Amino acid sequence: ISGDSEANSVADALETNKALIRIDFVFKDNNYFDPNNLVQALNGLSTLERLCCISLSRSSLEAQFLLTNLQHPTLRELILEGNFDTDGSSPSEFVRNHESLEVLCLNSHQNNATLLQAVLDHPTIRRLDLISVVMSPQVASLVARLIQDRLHT
Repeated sequence: ISGDSEANSVADALETNKALIRIDFVFKDNNYFDPNNLVQALNGLSTLERLCCISLSRSSLEAQFLLTNLQHPTLRELILEGNFDTDGSSPSEFVRNHESLEVLCLNSHQNNATLLQAVLDHPTIRRLDLISVVMSPQVASLVARLIQDRLHT
């Protein structure tokens, strides 16, 4: 779903296609998505397993809103690419609230220790792609532990 899609038409399309398994979104500066309608429609998809959002806009609000409001028990893969700069706490809560999650790919420029600890504690995540601008010694230590733990399982 990309281009100049109207939020209502996207939500309507999701409402009429409740058996969708995979959705890829592209956000551009000229897109207008009503985040409430979009998240409500996404939460209504009982079979959704993979959600990929690519942001070509200069705002990271879409990522924050999605991570804060998406409640999807069957979601196995969440991929946020492009200009999604999350603060670490939203993805951490998302990880804790989605026990079926297996793949998490995102940009996170701060507070990565919280996110990495949530991933370490998660029972089913088998892949984490994290683009990080800030790598503190604490975060580097957690990354090393994550790699070591996952290599032995």
